[in-house]
Amino acid sequence: MFALLFGQIFSEASTTKGMTFGLLGLLYIVRMLTDVTNLSIGWFNPLSWSYLAFPYVKGHENWLAVFLTFLLASLLLGISYILELKRDVGVGYFPERKARLHGKKGHFGFPGLVLNLEKKMIIGWLLASFVLGLVYGSMFGQMDQFISSNKTVKELFVGNETAASAIRGNFMVTLFSILSILIAAFGVILLTKMVSEERKNRLEALYALPLSRLKVYSTYLLTAILSVILAQFLALFGIFIEQLGNKNALSFLEIMKSGMIWLVAVIFVLAILSLLLGLVPRLAELIWVYLAFLLFMTYLGKLLSLPKWLENLSIYNYIPKLPVEKMNLPNVLFILILSVLLILLGFGAYRRRDLITG
Repeated sequence: MFALLFGQIFSEASTTKGMTFGLLGLLYIVRMLTDVTNLSIGWFNPLSWSYLAFPYVKGHENWLAVFLTFLLASLLLGISYILELKRDVGVGYFPERKARLHGKKGHFGFPGLVLNLEKKMIIGWLLASFVLGLVYGSMFGQMDQFISSNKTVKELFVGNETAASAIRGNFMVTLFSILSILIAAFGVILLTKMVSEERKNRLEALYALPLSRLKVYSTYLLTAILSVILAQFLALFGIFIEQLGNKNALSFLEIMKSGMIWLVAVIFVLAILSLLLGLVPRLAELIWVYLAFLLFMTYLGKLLSLPKWLENLSIYNYIPKLPVEKMNLPNVLFILILSVLLILLGFGAYRRRDLITG
C-alpha cells in the first residue's frame, strides 16, 4: 500500500521503488533499535505489528496489531485512490527536476554517465550500510550482556576466556557473512543495470557512437565491485565505532580482517552474474536464486544437517571463518582466480552476442 501511494506521488517507477525500499529499510532499522531498547515503542512502527500480535503465543494473541494493519492499509488505499483521481496520466505530484543546459565535466564519457545515473542509489546503499553497521555493532554489547546475565551460560563460560572468545568469534562469522550477502545484493542490482538498460534499447543508441563493448562491460563491473568494497568497509567501520564502548571491544584491524575477507565471496557472486550477462542475459535474474540459497545455507545450513554436497555448492563454505579459523590463502587465491576467469569468459560471450531488446 505504501508502494501504491508512492506510485501516485512520483511520476517514475524507479523513484517509487527507491522510496518504498528506502522506507522498508528505515522501518527495519528502527525496529532493530526498538527491539533492544523499548519494545512498546514498536507500536509506532508498522513493521513491528506482525510480531507484537504474538501469533505463536497461545492465550496472548493481540488482535490490535491485526486491526491496525488493516486500518493503515485501508487508509493508504483510500488516499492513493483519491490522488489517482486528481492527477494526470503519466505524471505525479512532484514536478520533475529541470535538466542542466550544460553537463558537468565529470559526466562526460561513459563511466561518468553510469555514475551520474546510479549515484543516488549508490549513496543510499552506502549510507544504509554504515547505519546497518552501527545497528549490528550494538549487538556486540548485547552479546556480552547475555553471557554475563544468563545463569546457564555464565556457569559454562565465566572464567573460560577461550570459550567466551569462541562464542564471540562465531557471532562475528555469522554477522559478517549475513552482512556480506546484503552487500552482494547491492552489487547485483548495480551490475544487472547493464542488461536492464540493454532491454530498454538505450545501449543500442550508445553503441552507434565510438564506444567499445569492453568499456561498457568493464564500467558496470568495476562500478559494482568498487561500490561493494566501499559498502562493506563502511558497514564494518560502523560496527567498529558502535562497539568501542564495550568492555571487550575489538580493534579496527580485527574487525576489518574478519569482515573484509567475505568480499571474496561477493566478488565471486558478481563474477557468476557477469558470466550470465554475457552468455544468457535473459536468465541473469537467476543470480537471486543463488543469493537466496547462500542466505538459507548461512542461516539454517548447519541447523538442518543438510548433505555435505549441498553445503559445497555455497561459496561461503570455502571462505576462511576469521577469527574462528586460520587464514586459508590458497582457497582465497583460487576463488579470486576463478572469479577473474568467469569475468573474462563473460566478456568474451558479451562481445560476440547480439543485443537483446524488450
